[in-house]
Amino acid sequence: MAVDPKVNGTELPPTELALDAGRLKFFAKAIGETNPIYTDETAAKAAGHPALPAPPTFLFAIELERPDPFDWVSKLGIDL
Repeated sequence: MAVDPKVNGTELPPTELALDAGRLKFFAKAIGETNPIYTDETAAKAAGHPALPAPPTFLFAIELERPDPFDWVSKLGIDL
């Protein structure tokens, strides 16, 4: 089924999430991330981050923890 182009640009509501360094380090190691900015707070700060940054795929993984992680798809009328 094609996605209706009218949904392009649809903005989803913002979400706030408090993260701790341990969870970010665990995730980075689990995905095989080798860049030390994701596992070493000193390296992260030396690279200009205030703390450990979240690896790019972390946000998608967090979404999968929701009770219905793809509810937004059905709200847009996309039939999986």
